[in-house]
Amino acid sequence: MNFDNYNKARAKQWKCCYCGTVFNTRSLQREHSKICSLKKDWRRKPLSEETKKKISESLKGKGHKVSEETKKKISETCKNNKLSGGYRKGSGRGKKGVYKGYYCDSSWELAYVIYNLEHNIKFERNEKLFPYEFNGETHNYKPDFIEEEVYIEIKGYFTEQVKVKEKYFPYQLRYIDKESIKPYISYVEKKYGKDFTRLYE
Repeated sequence: MNFDNYNKARAKQWKCCYCGTVFNTRSLQREHSKICSLKKDWRRKPLSEETKKKISESLKGKGHKVSEETKKKISETCKNNKLSGGYRKGSGRGKKGVYKGYYCDSSWELAYVIYNLEHNIKFERNEKLFPYEFNGETHNYKPDFIEEEVYIEIKGYFTEQVKVKEKYFPYQLRYIDKESIKPYISYVEKKYGKDFTRLYE
């Protein structure tokens, strides 16, 4: 064994990126960094406007391009498939799961379900599709829930297509947006903590 190399390796020091504390081994430094008291106060330096512009310019034209032929095939498939459009389990980017028999497509929906169950508010998952026209094509709209004969849509953003859905919708519809969801989330977080999505079955 080469003791010179061994001693050099032992002499190497590892530094915490938050507080600067020095450690003799990489493993100790990693473990410390996970629980470093200064970690919560650390913030990445914000990018300058010039840097943001450079990044934006470098990314232009690098996205995945879909040919007109592929777009046409997708459009035809959707027209021929009567089940296309509307709500589908697993679509979207929210944290999904089942809570007491209710499928939730996001943490917002989970907060809504928990709040209603614990306040004895009658509601059910909506299963009906409602057709509407947008840009000359027929689509299906499926609100999230029904609460005392009022359809509920939990949505954090609004587009032109959302307005068209509302125009065609034949029943009373109530949106729960990023402001009106706050009481639901506040209640659930106070009772179960911020990681309440762990309650999924």
